[in-house]
Amino acid sequence: MFVNGSLDVNVWREVITKYLGKGAGKKFISIMINIMVVDEGLKPSYLYDSGVADADMLLGLVTELYNSQQIKNQLKIFKVCEDLFIAKLVSLECHYEQLVDRLQYCLVDISMHGSPQICEDPNVVVHVLSELNKLLGMCRENGNTLSEFYPSCNVTTVYGILLGYPVIYWYNEKDITGRTGDLSMEKLIVVNISGFVQTKGDITLKETLYSFSFPSCLRNKLEPLVQQWYQALLKELGTRDSPLCELKVSLAEKEFPALCL
Repeated sequence: MFVNGSLDVNVWREVITKYLGKGAGKKFISIMINIMVVDEGLKPSYLYDSGVADADMLLGLVTELYNSQQIKNQLKIFKVCEDLFIAKLVSLECHYEQLVDRLQYCLVDISMHGSPQICEDPNVVVHVLSELNKLLGMCRENGNTLSEFYPSCNVTTVYGILLGYPVIYWYNEKDITGRTGDLSMEKLIVVNISGFVQTKGDITLKETLYSFSFPSCLRNKLEPLVQQWYQALLKELGTRDSPLCELKVSLAEKEFPALCL
């Protein structure tokens, strides 16, 4: 798979180009690192642009990577709405178990008038968790068959959970008088987690592993949760024999003139 904690980039480039085409080969480093991080259990899933690949292509890709010992686990491909995800099922299950206790503190309601707030409706939390549980059940039952899932809550929430974000946005799609996912001109704390990967030849590659935000008005409540999550991520990395050698976090307050989720 890798020698002395370093990746063989050439093997990954060949396999990615074989299954996803020359266009994907140009951004193979990003694809390679994200798949590797999912395989290592440091990220529950990776959202791949379905406009340039279908499920069979991705399944062929992860199967060959597994058979050639470039990754340690047979990863799962599933579809949510029209988007494809690559995931390690056991990591998603672990993520779900953690969310059962944590989601009530990190689910941000942006459907109400006024400033964003922590969602205090237990029915919403239960509904969101039940949707994720349905998806996990489908993935378990379907084996290597593609699971296609169409959630009954907004996809912003589902995608945030699947990508492992420590802060999740939620809005009421039926509330036509509320914010309905609009964060325009809202001050946000934008968080980026960069990963550094060692390759053969002592070349270090950098890739953004996580990029998410939370409202600045909730910083006192949410930043401690984000820092706690990041420290847990660092601790988890320390237990891995992985080419991923370092993580760095950056936080910056930004305001976007137009931003709808």
